[in-house]
Amino acid sequence: MPQGRLASASAVKVQLEVERLDDLIATLEQEIRSSDLITEDDRQMIWETLDSMERIDRELLEPMGAKRGPVRALVDERTFHPLAAAELSITSAGQELIPS
Repeated sequence: MPQGRLASASAVKVQLEVERLDDLIATLEQEIRSSDLITEDDRQMIWETLDSMERIDRELLEPMGAKRGPVRALVDERTFHPLAAAELSITSAGQELIPS
């Protein structure tokens, strides 16, 4: 594992992003549970769909490891923040300059 300020900053950034996503997921789950706009049938369908997606990740994609290819490497454009795109391009450019 690389050490240093950049690695530490990256680890903190990842941890903060995970916490932000956990908070967002908890908020969405609470909204699904309590919203008057969602019928009980819709709510059941949502939970079943989420369970199916989790099972696909756990039982199919995780065991495949690196062999799963680009399935999880693809960026979901609906949620990809423009600042993350800029940071990714800067990081990519910096890596090209580093000799192998």
